Amino acid sequence: MRFGLHIMRGIPRQAVAANVPILGTKLHARDVAVNNICPWNADMYGVADTPGGQAYYDSLVRQYAEWGVDFLKVDDICHSTLYGIHAAEIAALRRAIDVCGRPIVLSLSPGPASLEHGAFLQAHATCGA
Repeated sequence: MRFGLHIMRGIPRQAVAANVPILGTKLHARDVAVNNICPWNADMYGVADTPGGQAYYDSLVRQYAEWGVDFLKVDDICHSTLYGIHAAEIAALRRAIDVCGRPIVLSLSPGPASLEHGAFLQAHATCGA
């Protein structure tokens, strides 16, 4: 049997409001949050393309690996009507998965993804939906 999670891209707004620490750094949630909120679900902020943003995704994916997650579907990342592709966050998730110590399938959503980003998406994700 396989175990998977369906998550939203980014860092929870509640974490930013509480300004929780980013594991393994001296940074906090407000240091890595960017205001590119999903147009149909405002629960999350985007994550900055910084070492602190990478540390956030590293800690998140490491936790999922410890739980035994085999499949991770990330929503509002592949194509946004407001922001386009969230390439930096896709790359950060890929790097986090690559160092977490567990083979995790990465699925990106929502679609349709732009064909102009096809090579990038194939290099960073396992599948899309």
